Amino acid sequence: MTSIKKIREIAKKDDKKLSKKAIKKINSMLEEKAEDIIRKAARKADFSGRKTIKQEDISYFLSD
Repeated sequence: MTSIKKIREIAKKDDKKLSKKAIKKINSMLEEKAEDIIRKAARKADFSGRKTIKQEDISYFLSD
């Protein structure tokens, strides 16, 4: 989970504040995206005969 502080820092770059509900929503969306990427990267690692997900497995799915 991304820290609340980090999310607020990102919003502050655009000179904005975030409500608690907005932060929860962003966290939820980030978790869903991370789960999707990890699931896909795990299949790629399995296909390559590895138990370990490598950085290149994750990077492959960040580009689509």
